[in-house]
Amino acid sequence: HTAFDFYGNYTIHTERLGSVRFGVQATRILEYVYDFGGGNTGDAVGQQNLGIDVIPTLPEDRLIGTVNWNVAQHSAMLRARWNSEIDANWTNVDIEGVTYLDLTYSYRIEGLIGDSSSVIEVGARNLMDVYPDPLSGAFGANIELAIHDPRGRMLFLRGRHEF
Repeated sequence: HTAFDFYGNYTIHTERLGSVRFGVQATRILEYVYDFGGGNTGDAVGQQNLGIDVIPTLPEDRLIGTVNWNVAQHSAMLRARWNSEIDANWTNVDIEGVTYLDLTYSYRIEGLIGDSSSVIEVGARNLMDVYPDPLSGAFGANIELAIHDPRGRMLFLRGRHEF
């Protein structure tokens, strides 16, 4: 297994507008060689790997970029998640790469009940409702659960209270 991982972040602080943190995580897999004996060998990078239970779907490239903003009790996060396309094992249609955008807004309340902290969050996963085309492969073969989320856009509201 040979791969490169890159992680980086940069934060800008201001007095009036709070702070903004930019982050990136990237992975490039160069090779993932396997040999199960009996001539069952290969490189799993960029492959769906359906016939090999112990090797997951491995896109060659993955990237996650984030922007986090914080000021006083307010914070927001915008995240983009992307992976490159992969070669399908049992159809002649490649499984498309996809980019998901996630957005979360949080508001922190201190001392709501005694010496405690509460957080209210509202947000969306897959904000743009991106969905791979299930008809471009045989019987939905263009959807790979290791990299795609078949649920589409998900909205949420959650609260957390800590004593």
